[in-house]
Amino acid sequence: EGAFTIDPDDSKDLDDALTLKQLSDSVNRVGVHIADASYFVQPGTELDKEAMFRGTSYYPGHGYSVPMLPRELSENLCSLLPGKDRLCVSVFLDVSEKGLLVGQPEIRRTIVRSCCQLTYTEAQKVIDSQDTSLLQIPQDVKGNIRRLSALAQGRRKLRLGDASFDRWSNSDYGEDFEAHELVEEM
Repeated sequence: EGAFTIDPDDSKDLDDALTLKQLSDSVNRVGVHIADASYFVQPGTELDKEAMFRGTSYYPGHGYSVPMLPRELSENLCSLLPGKDRLCVSVFLDVSEKGLLVGQPEIRRTIVRSCCQLTYTEAQKVIDSQDTSLLQIPQDVKGNIRRLSALAQGRRKLRLGDASFDRWSNSDYGEDFEAHELVEEM
């Protein structure tokens, strides 16, 4: 419920989504949902061997990609497209307002239905509280993106200390660095 994806502008294989649920004034449950291809890729099959050979999807740029799995799987059946039920492996993390983990993460097989697909630029506009009235983003998702960004920055600061403010290495992200950091940290 309330899952959304954040990916580059030209992404077709949406393989991860996020959710957020406030458990109390000080604890939030973050859901990290990864598309589960194991239903379609059985061990030892030719498809499994080809995917193992490729190892990863390759994105050289300019809208061109070489997916690890056939396009029908990577861009459709395993892609977390809005309004479509998809198989996932989900990790649920309870995180304090300061970014500390509370308890142990829980891993479950789930069915996730994304409600919207955002680009990094769109997510950054939400984080920056810019005008997003022309975008089809539900208000609760906008609030969750802002809260997740704050949690991600807290996690980043805990993980990197003073180096968390050093963003020279994120120059590849342009102005959208906080949206990228949100996805990376979660």
